[in-house]
Amino acid sequence: MATPQTSRFHDLLRRLTLAKDLSYPSVLEDLFPVLDLLADKPELFRARGERPFWGNASHVGAAGTTPRIELRNPLAAAGQPASSLLAVVTHLILCIEAGGPGVVELSLGADVLAGFTAGGSGQVSGTDGRDPLPNSFIPRSGLLVAGDTPVAGQPGPYRIPLALNAPLLLPVRIIFPPGWGLFADLAAVGVNRLTVNYMGYERNTDPTELT
Repeated sequence: MATPQTSRFHDLLRRLTLAKDLSYPSVLEDLFPVLDLLADKPELFRARGERPFWGNASHVGAAGTTPRIELRNPLAAAGQPASSLLAVVTHLILCIEAGGPGVVELSLGADVLAGFTAGGSGQVSGTDGRDPLPNSFIPRSGLLVAGDTPVAGQPGPYRIPLALNAPLLLPVRIIFPPGWGLFADLAAVGVNRLTVNYMGYERNTDPTELT
């Protein structure tokens, strides 16, 4: 059996097997089929190079516009090297907090928003306290959120009807590379406030995974 991304799982395998030397490919090929290297145990995320995150964003539309929110995986932050993060969203919490019932549209697309226009706010942070930003108690994340108010929604493969002030927890499997974003908006225009919470993880990736 092939051993994909051996280096990514090196620390995890060492912890699970108490082995001192995992440099022999034949040993790794025997271990991969029998160990659940992707078990959803949060304390093992870091051992396999994954960084869990939680993000939230909220935006209000106006007459003739709709609130649109983007979870961003930018190519690079100002003054930083190009991103190589793979973003994986596992859960969403959707809520229409003001206005009336509506249909939330979700779609993937190019990262196009740089920040929030008036009426929007949000943030993303990691959820592993072992990996904080320098000189802070804020766990790091390479993802960002942004929002604006276009005159029409951005139709996508997900369309979720929501009642007013009735949050919905939605399990998903959405993956997007650097330069992409996950968009949420309301299908109808009007003075409505859309709030989205994101849960998932990010990790560095090999260029061969991005094609």
